[in-house]
Amino acid sequence: DGIISEGSKVRIDDLEGTVVRVGRAHTVLETEKGERIAIPNRELSKKRITVFQG
Repeated sequence: DGIISEGSKVRIDDLEGTVVRVGRAHTVLETEKGERIAIPNRELSKKRITVFQG
């Protein structure tokens, strides 16, 4: 199990939003503006991730 899952509120480097999908290759984050950003999972291991408690 990973540190983040669908529905998690997170900050990944300077991006902040809600995880809407965790796939094999990408994790998709939705920002407050409604933008969806796909981040390759291999890149996540190199980034600072903050998970906010709901």
